[in-house]
Amino acid sequence: MDISLDRASADWVVSADETAACALLLAGGMSRRAAVSAYYAVFHAANAMLWAAGVEPSSRHSIAGLLSLHFVKTGPLPADTARNLARLLADRHTADYDVLAVTDPAAAVETITLAAKLLRPMEKWFCQEMQVRRPLLAPPPSALESLDRLLSVSTCQRTRPTSP
Repeated sequence: MDISLDRASADWVVSADETAACALLLAGGMSRRAAVSAYYAVFHAANAMLWAAGVEPSSRHSIAGLLSLHFVKTGPLPADTARNLARLLADRHTADYDVLAVTDPAAAVETITLAAKLLRPMEKWFCQEMQVRRPLLAPPPSALESLDRLLSVSTCQRTRPTSP
């Protein structure tokens, strides 16, 4: 049994769960939590890619650098991956730790759109890699389709109702 592929698969499932949670949270008007889930969806997808490539992330702080080294320089991920991942982390920190900051629906949609932009090439690479490495297994789960449908809905339909 290949531990790195098991870990890659587990991280990918968590990424798909976070992507689905992101869509549900945004639809429910919980913009702040949706932005946090968007970051974690990308974080776990990045971890899954690294594990699938046989690269063990030494810490959560090393993810962007390792992605650049193993996936940006070789082509599957765009050049702005590390910068966009840093932006998602900053948005997550704001949503998690700055209680005075309000993550409005438009800002959350921007964060989620950026996460979806990062997830598309990650998903493409991961699915192809896993079909080569574990061809008898079902394709890994994806929640991008539901997220794309949600992002096509107007922002005004995603605001949380106010109490009278």
